[in-house]
Amino acid sequence: MTVIRNWLADNLTAPMKMELMVADADGKNARQITDYGCASFAPSFTPDGRGRLFFRRMKNECDSRHFELFMITLDGTGLEQVTSFGDLPRSRVFSGWEDAGVLLRSGG
Repeated sequence: MTVIRNWLADNLTAPMKMELMVADADGKNARQITDYGCASFAPSFTPDGRGRLFFRRMKNECDSRHFELFMITLDGTGLEQVTSFGDLPRSRVFSGWEDAGVLLRSGG
């Protein structure tokens, strides 16, 4: 993950078409849970372990810097948009969970 962050920081790559996968801890039973055709990236598990929080480029804007934060269940259902950042550059946005399970978001 650090390598990818460094590439993005240096503008060496941009997430264009990436999908999310989940698997057992040993790598077995891997399965894809998104299929959007644009980038879905920087996932983290929800505190209860039943879902994933991730960034996703908006459909029909695969080449833009416009992305939003989404949550999805591990079976690929229940997609929910969490943010509406608009055109805020990706370098100014982060997400994560604090110990109490509260979603942390920052922009600007």
